[in-house]
Amino acid sequence: MSLTNLVIILVTLSSCQCLKLQNQHQRSTGSQPLGKGSTSLLSSKSMGHKLQPTFVEGKKRPEQPLQAAKLASESGTVVRDHMPIYTHWKHYKNDARDHMKDHRSYLANRLEIDVDDPTTRDVCSDLLKSGVRQQCYRLKRKYFNGVPENEVLSNKPPGVSEVDWVNLVKKWSTPRDQETSKMNKQNRKEVRLHQTTGSRSYIAQRFSMKVNGEEADSIDLFKSSHYSKNKGYSDLAQEAIDAMETTRDQAVDEGEEPKSTNEIVSNILSEFSKSSTFLVNMGIKSCGSSQKSTTSSAARIRDLETTVEEQRLQCEIASRNEVELRATIGSQQEEIDRLKKQVEEGKEANKKNEEQMSVLNSKQQRTDELLLRLISQSTIGSGSPNSQ
Repeated sequence: MSLTNLVIILVTLSSCQCLKLQNQHQRSTGSQPLGKGSTSLLSSKSMGHKLQPTFVEGKKRPEQPLQAAKLASESGTVVRDHMPIYTHWKHYKNDARDHMKDHRSYLANRLEIDVDDPTTRDVCSDLLKSGVRQQCYRLKRKYFNGVPENEVLSNKPPGVSEVDWVNLVKKWSTPRDQETSKMNKQNRKEVRLHQTTGSRSYIAQRFSMKVNGEEADSIDLFKSSHYSKNKGYSDLAQEAIDAMETTRDQAVDEGEEPKSTNEIVSNILSEFSKSSTFLVNMGIKSCGSSQKSTTSSAARIRDLETTVEEQRLQCEIASRNEVELRATIGSQQEEIDRLKKQVEEGKEANKKNEEQMSVLNSKQQRTDELLLRLISQSTIGSGSPNSQ
């Protein structure tokens, strides 16, 4: 046996013995095992150095894929093994214990980071928020969904306190949360352009696309993040790529500047989704974003001007209608006055007629009385003895 093989055997036996002693120590102390990321990084520490991620302002993750993977692995270990799982992110901020500070300190023990740097703090905060959300999703999917209601509380995941689990179950059982969950599930189904980078962040994917230090353009970044080795591009992704390339290759009229690839990608993706965040997730400060904002503002101004003009026309129409209405009301009022006058005149005429009828009735009555008297006298005269 050669000396090299003998050394390899001795190193392997030594490593196995160390792992055995470590497991015995964990069982005796009850401490939780470290995650995969911690194991790999602790080996780096034992070699005399720690990995130093490079953070760029405005980007949520390190650009280098290895740094991003190590950072995500370490943060995941902290969330799984050392963080309480609250029902809302605000509870982490309001808690008396500074969980974000604990998270940064834990990472600083395993990575070479400056916990006082504002950019580092922003990255770590986003990592913790994302990790807690993902851990909450995993717990719900494994220990809550599909579990009978009378068994949910007893189906507590390991590493989660009794109080946290009860609060989570209460939250997930409310009609509001169930409706939100249903809507989120429906929204996920409606995602049309699925990225194929796996667990690698967009920032790391963008970094890996650099050639001789030169950044890949937005169209190539879109291609690389939506291409599957087994299936190629989806039909929608291919449609979007064709539209991007067609727009890029179009001839530009004289006096006009060609559109940047960032602007082209932004415009094309907005046709597939009104809330596309592809360029934002890639960490691209799109020069087309300001132009898009300006275009959006101009469109908004045009809409407001159109609205104001419509309201002005409506006011004019309303004013004309008011004048016509007033004229109509005036003529109707005159007609009413005329009719009233006729009624009054009719009443006066009726009154005079009544008075005349009353006078005639009185005369007729006196005439009748006179006739009756004459007839009576005539009858008496004819019946006297002288007349016989």
